[in-house]
Amino acid sequence: MKLYTYWRSQASFRVRIALRLKGLVAETVSLDLLKGDQFDAAYRAVNPEMVVPTLIDGDGPPLVQSLSLPRPAPWACP
Repeated sequence: MKLYTYWRSQASFRVRIALRLKGLVAETVSLDLLKGDQFDAAYRAVNPEMVVPTLIDGDGPPLVQSLSLPRPAPWACP
């Protein structure tokens, strides 16, 4: 599992929290959005929308919408 993220992104933060609550570990690839890393051709191949977060898990398509990524465990929600 690989997570492309930016440290100041609230959407990325939600995904990191959800992964941690579920006890999942993902390799983190940090992008610097201020430097334009999201526009790099290599990242564009991973996520044509060029947004963060992007979660790659196995051979399936990349998940790019933070709300569709792993949700917190039911007991963690109020």
